[in-house]
Amino acid sequence: MTLIAVVLLGAIVVGTARGGSLGRLAMLRLPHTGLVIMAGVLAAVGQYGGRLGLPAQAAYVACTLLSVALATVFVVANRHIVGVPLIAAGFVLNALVIVANGSMPVSQRAADFAHVSTDAAAEGSDARHEILTQRTWLRPLADVIPLYLPDPIRRASNVYSAGDVVLAAGIGLLVMAGMDRPGAGRRARQVARGRLETIDLADPPPVDLAGREIEIAKPGQRAELRAPNSFQAPW
Repeated sequence: MTLIAVVLLGAIVVGTARGGSLGRLAMLRLPHTGLVIMAGVLAAVGQYGGRLGLPAQAAYVACTLLSVALATVFVVANRHIVGVPLIAAGFVLNALVIVANGSMPVSQRAADFAHVSTDAAAEGSDARHEILTQRTWLRPLADVIPLYLPDPIRRASNVYSAGDVVLAAGIGLLVMAGMDRPGAGRRARQVARGRLETIDLADPPPVDLAGREIEIAKPGQRAELRAPNSFQAPW
């Protein structure tokens, strides 16, 4: 999605300006990441189920619900990581309006502003979208937010929902936090297993000279590190 790509680029730029690095982001390990991959695969199946011989609309709704279920498990395991709750909220908001209407409603006015064609939705050949009307349920959560891009990237213009915006914001926050604070994923796994009570990305995890994490006496309390007077040389 264009919106997520723009947010990712902005998050990387801001994270780099704050002193973060993509190397630290690569160190981020989140529990049950495979669930997110499965949710993405299901979302793709839902979008192109008609081409695979599946009932297009039923497959779209069912795969959306399954994706949200998998994303919920992922969020529970990573709820202490910045951005993850917003990602889950974006999934849920989109799922609500899709399940309520059988597909994602699109505002014709917003589509015209973004210069996006809605012919397929109007003709009923697009099982994933329909034109927003007065009978649409949860209209504020539908695709009503236009994103118009000038040439030469005008084709990337699109219309987004509130859930899309929340989802993109969560991804951006997660990327910036991962670039800024190494070790967050490891501490998240410790929280999920009950070894730590909470995780605070305001400070990186304290470590001793051997590279081992130092347990903090109280959640959120800043640890004070003191180097020993002497230590054994590695050789």
